[in-house]
Amino acid sequence: MTKRPIQSYQIFFVILGVICIAAIVSNLMLRRVPAHDATVESDLSAISNAIDSYASTQSILPAQLSDVSGLSPATQKRLSDYTYTPNIGDSYQLCATFLGKDISTAKPYTVASGAPDTSRHGIGRICFQYTVQAINNVPPGRPVPQAQ
Repeated sequence: MTKRPIQSYQIFFVILGVICIAAIVSNLMLRRVPAHDATVESDLSAISNAIDSYASTQSILPAQLSDVSGLSPATQKRLSDYTYTPNIGDSYQLCATFLGKDISTAKPYTVASGAPDTSRHGIGRICFQYTVQAINNVPPGRPVPQAQ
Protein backbone atom coordinates (compact mmCIF):
# COMPACT_ATOMS: atom_id res chain seq x y z
CA MET A 1 0.00 0.00 0.00
CA THR A 2 1.42 3.35 -0.99
CA LYS A 3 0.80 6.59 0.86
CA ARG A 4 -0.40 9.51 -1.15
CA PRO A 5 1.08 12.85 -0.24
CA ILE A 6 -1.27 15.47 1.15
CA GLN A 7 -2.34 17.79 -1.57
CA SER A 8 -2.32 21.55 -1.10
CA TYR A 9 -6.08 21.78 -1.67
CA GLN A 10 -6.65 19.33 1.20
CA ILE A 11 -4.61 21.53 3.53
CA PHE A 12 -6.60 24.54 2.33
CA PHE A 13 -9.94 22.88 3.15
CA VAL A 14 -8.74 21.73 6.59
CA ILE A 15 -7.58 25.28 7.43
CA LEU A 16 -10.84 26.71 6.07
CA GLY A 17 -12.83 24.28 8.25
CA VAL A 18 -10.86 25.25 11.37
CA ILE A 19 -11.44 28.95 10.65
CA CYS A 20 -15.19 28.37 10.18
CA ILE A 21 -15.47 26.44 13.45
CA ALA A 22 -13.53 29.15 15.31
CA ALA A 23 -15.81 31.84 13.85
CA ILE A 24 -18.95 29.95 14.90
CA VAL A 25 -17.66 29.37 18.45
CA SER A 26 -16.59 33.00 18.91
CA ASN A 27 -19.96 34.23 17.56
CA LEU A 28 -21.80 32.03 20.06
CA MET A 29 -19.62 33.37 22.89
CA LEU A 30 -20.25 36.98 21.84
CA ARG A 31 -24.01 36.39 21.91
CA ARG A 32 -23.80 34.71 25.32
CA VAL A 33 -22.16 37.70 27.03
CA PRO A 34 -25.01 40.24 26.63
CA ALA A 35 -27.64 37.63 27.51
CA HIS A 36 -25.76 36.60 30.66
CA ASP A 37 -25.21 40.19 31.76
CA ALA A 38 -28.87 41.09 31.13
CA THR A 39 -29.89 38.14 33.31
CA VAL A 40 -27.53 39.29 36.07
CA GLU A 41 -28.92 42.85 35.91
CA SER A 42 -32.49 41.52 36.09
CA ASP A 43 -31.61 39.21 39.00
CA LEU A 44 -29.97 42.05 40.93
CA SER A 45 -33.12 44.12 40.53
CA ALA A 46 -35.38 41.26 41.64
CA ILE A 47 -33.14 40.44 44.61
CA SER A 48 -32.97 44.06 45.77
CA ASN A 49 -36.78 44.32 45.52
CA ALA A 50 -37.13 41.12 47.57
CA ILE A 51 -34.68 42.48 50.18
CA ASP A 52 -36.66 45.74 50.33
CA SER A 53 -39.88 43.77 50.84
CA TYR A 54 -38.30 41.64 53.57
CA ALA A 55 -36.90 44.72 55.33
CA SER A 56 -40.27 46.45 55.09
CA THR A 57 -42.13 43.60 56.79
CA GLN A 58 -39.42 42.46 59.24
CA SER A 59 -37.90 45.89 60.08
CA ILE A 60 -34.44 44.44 59.56
CA LEU A 61 -32.28 43.33 56.66
CA PRO A 62 -32.26 39.59 55.94
CA ALA A 63 -29.26 37.71 57.32
CA GLN A 64 -28.79 35.86 54.02
CA LEU A 65 -30.31 35.76 50.55
CA SER A 66 -32.11 32.48 51.21
CA ASP A 67 -34.27 34.34 53.79
CA VAL A 68 -36.02 36.44 51.13
CA SER A 69 -39.11 35.33 49.23
CA GLY A 70 -40.93 36.36 46.09
CA LEU A 71 -38.12 35.49 43.67
CA SER A 72 -38.77 33.53 40.51
CA PRO A 73 -37.63 29.88 40.57
CA ALA A 74 -34.95 30.69 37.98
CA THR A 75 -33.54 33.52 40.10
CA GLN A 76 -33.67 31.32 43.21
CA LYS A 77 -31.54 28.70 41.41
CA ARG A 78 -28.94 31.37 40.63
CA LEU A 79 -28.75 32.86 44.16
CA SER A 80 -25.42 31.11 44.75
CA ASP A 81 -23.98 33.25 41.93
CA TYR A 82 -24.47 36.39 44.03
CA THR A 83 -22.84 37.64 47.20
CA TYR A 84 -24.95 39.52 49.71
CA THR A 85 -23.45 41.49 52.59
CA PRO A 86 -25.80 43.35 54.96
CA ASN A 87 -24.31 46.48 56.49
CA ILE A 88 -25.25 48.19 59.73
CA GLY A 89 -28.41 50.22 59.25
CA ASP A 90 -30.37 50.21 56.03
CA SER A 91 -27.70 49.47 53.42
CA TYR A 92 -26.30 46.30 51.92
CA GLN A 93 -24.03 45.15 49.14
CA LEU A 94 -24.81 42.79 46.25
CA CYS A 95 -21.99 41.40 44.12
CA ALA A 96 -22.23 39.60 40.77
CA THR A 97 -19.96 38.49 37.96
CA PHE A 98 -20.32 40.14 34.57
CA LEU A 99 -18.84 38.71 31.38
CA GLY A 100 -18.86 41.92 29.34
CA LYS A 101 -18.22 45.57 29.89
CA ASP A 102 -21.01 48.13 29.74
CA ILE A 103 -20.72 49.74 26.31
CA SER A 104 -23.31 52.49 26.82
CA THR A 105 -21.01 55.03 28.36
CA ALA A 106 -23.13 57.87 26.94
CA LYS A 107 -26.03 57.25 29.31
CA PRO A 108 -25.88 59.12 32.61
CA TYR A 109 -25.15 57.34 35.86
CA THR A 110 -28.27 57.62 37.97
CA VAL A 111 -29.16 56.36 41.40
CA ALA A 112 -32.91 56.22 41.83
CA SER A 113 -34.47 55.34 45.16
CA GLY A 114 -31.34 53.87 46.71
CA ALA A 115 -30.68 51.36 43.92
CA PRO A 116 -27.54 51.72 41.77
CA ASP A 117 -27.60 51.50 37.99
CA THR A 118 -26.42 47.91 37.53
CA SER A 119 -26.25 48.32 33.76
CA ARG A 120 -23.07 50.36 34.26
CA HIS A 121 -20.43 47.76 35.04
CA GLY A 122 -17.05 46.41 34.09
CA ILE A 123 -15.94 42.85 33.43
CA GLY A 124 -15.61 40.46 36.36
CA ARG A 125 -16.89 40.53 39.93
CA ILE A 126 -18.64 43.86 40.55
CA CYS A 127 -20.27 44.96 43.82
CA PHE A 128 -23.11 47.46 44.16
CA GLN A 129 -24.15 49.34 47.29
CA TYR A 130 -27.90 49.50 47.94
CA THR A 131 -30.04 51.35 50.45
CA VAL A 132 -33.33 49.84 51.60
CA GLN A 133 -36.24 51.88 50.28
CA ALA A 134 -38.23 51.95 53.49
CA ILE A 135 -38.35 49.94 56.66
CA ASN A 136 -41.91 50.16 58.00
CA ASN A 137 -42.50 53.20 55.78
CA VAL A 138 -39.54 55.10 57.26
CA PRO A 139 -37.60 56.76 54.41
CA PRO A 140 -33.99 55.60 53.86
CA GLY A 141 -31.44 57.28 56.08
CA ARG A 142 -33.92 57.91 58.92
CA PRO A 143 -33.76 55.99 62.20
CA VAL A 144 -36.06 53.01 62.43
CA PRO A 145 -38.37 53.05 65.49
CA GLN A 146 -37.35 50.33 67.93
CA ALA A 147 -39.95 47.93 69.30
CA GLN A 148 -40.43 48.35 73.04
